[in-house]
Amino acid sequence: MAEVRLEHITKVFGKEIVAVKDINLKIKDKEFIVLVGPSGCGKSTVLRTIAGLEEPTDGKVYIDKKDVTDVPPKNRDVAMVFQNYALYPHMTVYDNMAFGLKLRRFPKSEIEKRIAETSDILGIEDLCRRRPKELSGGEKQRVAVGRAIVRNPKVFLFDEPLSNLDAKLRVQMRAELSKLHNRLQVTMIYVTHDQTEAMTMGDRIVVLKDGEVQQIADPINLYNNPSNIFVGGFIGSPSMNFLQGRIISNKKTFFKNEIIRIAINEGFVKRLHPFINREIIWGIRPEHLIPVSKTIEGSFKATISVVEPMGNEIFLYLDLQGMELIARVQSHLSYKVGEELQLKPLIEKSNFFNPETEKRIEINS
Repeated sequence: MAEVRLEHITKVFGKEIVAVKDINLKIKDKEFIVLVGPSGCGKSTVLRTIAGLEEPTDGKVYIDKKDVTDVPPKNRDVAMVFQNYALYPHMTVYDNMAFGLKLRRFPKSEIEKRIAETSDILGIEDLCRRRPKELSGGEKQRVAVGRAIVRNPKVFLFDEPLSNLDAKLRVQMRAELSKLHNRLQVTMIYVTHDQTEAMTMGDRIVVLKDGEVQQIADPINLYNNPSNIFVGGFIGSPSMNFLQGRIISNKKTFFKNEIIRIAINEGFVKRLHPFINREIIWGIRPEHLIPVSKTIEGSFKATISVVEPMGNEIFLYLDLQGMELIARVQSHLSYKVGEELQLKPLIEKSNFFNPETEKRIEINS
C-alpha cells in the first residue's frame, strides 16, 4: 500500500509568510491526484513536504501508514520529477537513470534489467548513449520520468513537469503520463497551475488558494459543482460567468438585476428561499448561454465585443450594458463584432453563490 496522508500540515517561511495552512489530505493507493492553483498557492510546497525537501512547521506526513515527517528524503521511497528535468549534464542518459541505483548498490545485472524495461516503456532505447545537451525538451522529460521509474518507488511526485514543453508536446506527454499510471498502477501526485492538465489527468483534483484547500473532487464534480466562486472561476476555460443580482418571488421566483430577469427552476426554489430580496451571485458556464433567433422568455440581448475562433467552436466576448460575459458556441454560424445576440441561459445548469461567504449554495443536498 502506498497511501499518503497529510495531517494538519502548515508551513511558515520566516516569521510571517504562511505558504501552507492546516492542510488535511488523504491520497489513496494507486491514485493519480493533482494539486492545482495559481502561482504562490502552496502546491509545490505541499509536494516538497511529501518528498521531505521541506520540513513542515506543524503537522504530520504519513506514507504507507508510517510517520515519515522526520525521515530523510532518501529513505521515504518516493521519486520526484522536476520542472527543469534536473539531469546531470556530463552523464549519458543511461548513467543518469542508473545513478540512483548505483548509489544504493544495486547489482549491475539488476540495473541493466530495470533500465532496459524502463527504456522500452518510454521509447527511449535509442537515447541511452546520448547526453542531455543532445536531447529535445520532450526527450529530456522522458529521461527524467525514466530515472524515477527505475527506482520503483512507492510514490511518484511531479512538480509541473510539462511547463517547459510546447503546446503540442504537452498534450502528447499528458496522454503518455496517464497511460504510464495505468500501466504501473502506482500512487502519483502531480502539481500544475494548468487547469486543463488537472482536468484531463487527475482521478481527483485538489484546488488550492493562498495555501488553503478550496475543494477536493473528481474533475466532473469539480466542474459542475464548484464549492465557491474561486473554484468556479479557476476551473474551466473560458471561466464561469458571474452576475450579481437578487432573488425575487412573485408567484414565480426570479433572478433579477437592473438588466435581466430569469425565471428560476422549481428544483432551485427551496434552497434559494432564504435569499429572497437579498443579494446573490449567479454563475453560469459559457457553453450554457445558448444563442436563439428570437426573443423568448428568459432570454436577453448582449453585444458582441470580441469573436475568438477556436476551430470547432467560437468564444464570444459579450457586453451586457457594461457587464462582461463569455459565450462558447459552435463554429458553423457566423458572428460579427458589434452584432446584438439574443441568448437563452440554461438555468438548470446554473450555480448560485452567497456573496458574503462566496460559497456555493447547495441545491441538491
